[in-house]
Amino acid sequence: MDLLYSLLLGLVQGLTEFLPVSSSGHLLLVGRIIGYTPTIAFEIVAHLGTLLAVVIAYRVRIKEYVLRPLSKPPLVLIFSTAVTAVLVYVFEDTLRATFGGTLLPYAFLLTAILIIGSSFIRERPGKTIGFFEGFIIGVSQAAAVVPGLSRSGTTISTARFLGVDRRESADFSFMLSIPIIVVSAAGELFRHCDEFLTENLLCLLIGFVAAFVSGLIAIKLVLRSIQKSGFKIFAAYLVVLSVLLFVNDMFLKWI
Repeated sequence: MDLLYSLLLGLVQGLTEFLPVSSSGHLLLVGRIIGYTPTIAFEIVAHLGTLLAVVIAYRVRIKEYVLRPLSKPPLVLIFSTAVTAVLVYVFEDTLRATFGGTLLPYAFLLTAILIIGSSFIRERPGKTIGFFEGFIIGVSQAAAVVPGLSRSGTTISTARFLGVDRRESADFSFMLSIPIIVVSAAGELFRHCDEFLTENLLCLLIGFVAAFVSGLIAIKLVLRSIQKSGFKIFAAYLVVLSVLLFVNDMFLKWI
């Protein structure tokens, strides 16, 4: 893999993992544009970079969960993760059929609709995320395996539809990404560990660092945006991107 491609794809992974625009969708799209598809090994390492970013950003809350593992917040997080894992396992073949990117314009547009729709929902004072909310958010996270359907955008919007305030919705979504990244990375590493033997270690390192740094920046951008104007700017971007992809697919065939 070219060093420049490693840097570019690492930055894309880190930024779009937490911005509500879909990391898997953008990696597919950027890969089409530059004519390169990242290897499984690179994707694993880039995801580990974003994992480190969210662990550092939420280190205080993670410490609280570790010290009180049987309290409600960590149990809800585990439950929500389990719901996602079960659904992904049951519908794995159906979800994998979307990995080619044929649904990208539709999924990007759906993410925008979810973001816009949730912005009209009033927050319920004192509303927290319990097991019912965790179940619904876990279902939405499973659906977000489809490239173009943003994991953060979908889970945050779902929490907002349930009346949870903006900051708590974002915090839960980011915390929820930790076990999902760990489980998915471990599974892919187990199945494709031999690929690391043929990889350029410098390229992997560049991808890891780029994903880590851009991931930290993306988390801060999301938390700042959600407290001020919300995600309207990201929704507008996704609408424009969807329209361009629809035009490309129907007429231009450029990518």
